Amino acid sequence: MRRSVSFVSAFPLGTLLFLVIISLFQTRNIWLVAEAQNVSVPAVFFFGDSYGDTGNNDYIPTYSKANFPPYGRDFINHIPTGRVSNGKLMPDYFVEGLGIKDLLPPYLDPNLQDSDLITGVNFASSGSGLDNKTSQILEVIPFWKEVEYFKEYKTKLIGLVGDERATMILSEAIYFIAIGTNDFIANYFLFPYRSSHFTISQYTDFLLQTYASYIKAWKQEVSI
Repeated sequence: MRRSVSFVSAFPLGTLLFLVIISLFQTRNIWLVAEAQNVSVPAVFFFGDSYGDTGNNDYIPTYSKANFPPYGRDFINHIPTGRVSNGKLMPDYFVEGLGIKDLLPPYLDPNLQDSDLITGVNFASSGSGLDNKTSQILEVIPFWKEVEYFKEYKTKLIGLVGDERATMILSEAIYFIAIGTNDFIANYFLFPYRSSHFTISQYTDFLLQTYASYIKAWKQEVSI
């Protein structure tokens, strides 16, 4: 059964100093809906920034890393894993709550297993933003590249399970996006380029338009 409920929200702080965009392409409340409809979710995919990055930045040349203490002090074996947290992040709780697996691994992890690819991976990069300049400033994976990685992932998945099963997994999976914070905090308010060209309201509109164009092209490209 294919579900296509979408939810987009922007949370203002003052005059929109802080922006978080979260899209849930399958359901508004994943646990309640899945339970009520007796739905089995085969995979979860997460895109965005540090709200969801479970370690991708560990595998790229950037200073935006969380692979040192005190990060990870409450994680399994108290090991920092690249999560900007003392323990698990949202993606981990999502897959755990859905009974898929305990953690959502980063896509760039060279030790990924086939079972990881089949049940979902994480494409988020700490410091990323909708604005390409944000990712350039912080030297992290831009949102458009996360989408490119997903296309690459799709090819790998088809190679593992074939076209028919891959189509089922991708159409029944849940997709999360949490992004936008760094566009303001690490870009607009710290560097003069965007603030000299846009008011806050104009920059917000620019980000939302950019977001909409990404999602439209992405859905067409990967047939979600």
